[in-house]
Amino acid sequence: MSSSDEDGPSWPKYPVYNKRDLERTELKLGMKFASASKFRTVLRNHAISNGYDFNFEKNYGDRVDVKYKKDTTAQKRCEWRVHASWNAYEECFQIKSLQPKHKCAKAHGWTFISDRQNGLVEVFDALLPRVDHRFCVSYFSPDIKCDLLCNNMCEAWNWAILDARELPIIDLMKKIRRQIMTRFQEKRQYMERQSGILCPKVQAKLEKIKEKARHCEPLWAGETIFEVHCNGKQYTVNLPTTSCECTQ
Repeated sequence: MSSSDEDGPSWPKYPVYNKRDLERTELKLGMKFASASKFRTVLRNHAISNGYDFNFEKNYGDRVDVKYKKDTTAQKRCEWRVHASWNAYEECFQIKSLQPKHKCAKAHGWTFISDRQNGLVEVFDALLPRVDHRFCVSYFSPDIKCDLLCNNMCEAWNWAILDARELPIIDLMKKIRRQIMTRFQEKRQYMERQSGILCPKVQAKLEKIKEKARHCEPLWAGETIFEVHCNGKQYTVNLPTTSCECTQ
């Protein structure tokens, strides 16, 4: 009996995902991951880095099937797809089948917004050269009176559901429902303890505005137009259009 027979059957050696190589990870047949969550993270980064989009056909805790995202303008059907599932023998999540070649056009629709701090510009250029990298949501009009930005709401929402995002879809929806339900009740109890007709944050802003307005002198210029003198400056205020030359 040979020594190889004594050692038992030999299994093929497959690559193991290393989180230090996240930006350089290339999907390979048989590649092993610690969990389905890790596999999904690598899959998303791979798609963004290479400029392709995809759809989940199956997305469970023990099985993930992914194929290209259908493009109605494409002339050829793309055959790219990945199937990965839990390997009970080796206790890992593993790519079982892979069609790595794309026949579809690259999706240049990824857009990232950052504040350019800590070398983010160089990082995006090196790791995600194909994405659209911006530094603000839009150029703001002086007519805007709201300090609430859409991306701030998205960031707050993503942070709130951080623990739920990697769950299967049914468990994810249940967890989000419970979070919203308990938050509504907490806010309801909080508002019951408040007095006045305005929300506390709005009331606090109004009090600051009232404090600043003590130094302003309005002069009636006719009908709904006022000339306001404040801290040595002069502004025209139009009440029906809720506009002021101060743009605040």
